[in-house]
Amino acid sequence: MKAMENVTLNKVELASDLASDRLEAEFEGQIYDDPTSGIAVYTDEAQEVWNEYYGRYLELIENCQQYCVSKKEYNI
Repeated sequence: MKAMENVTLNKVELASDLASDRLEAEFEGQIYDDPTSGIAVYTDEAQEVWNEYYGRYLELIENCQQYCVSKKEYNI
């Protein structure tokens, strides 16, 4: 079995990327690139769904982080 390796990540960026990837797979044609700002723009419906996905992913990441901290505290 391989030793565990510590990884540092930005949980907000990770949750955002995961939500965006999932949304792009489900909402083809409702995501537009804004040439003036260089960012993706979603329809209102797609934005609401992205917000939901983001919240779920961020909660999952934070729960994993808390679980890992608790395991470390108890030397599990």
